[in-house]
Amino acid sequence: MKVIEIKKHFTSGCVLAHLILDSDYYDEDIEHEVESWCNKDLSGQNSGWRSEWKEVTDPIDKGVTIMEEIRKIERSMERMEKRKQDLIDHLIVPFVEIYKK
Repeated sequence: MKVIEIKKHFTSGCVLAHLILDSDYYDEDIEHEVESWCNKDLSGQNSGWRSEWKEVTDPIDKGVTIMEEIRKIERSMERMEKRKQDLIDHLIVPFVEIYKK
């Protein structure tokens, strides 16, 4: 697993982000992923931007970044589970009413 630190520079500042990629990415693949991320990020889109990246090799920094991603995934799963339960709740009510008739 590779952790990539991206710095996207634009006229009024800079954005720092991280990508977590499979280990089999080569530099040209990473360049493509970084450019793709920068194009999706809205910062500097009107005035232009440039980016730079580096692989995070410090085990502690890499671990912290991976743990942050795990927390994001867990929060997303919690939201999805709540949404699923809300949908189930709305689905059950009409069926219960139909069966009562």
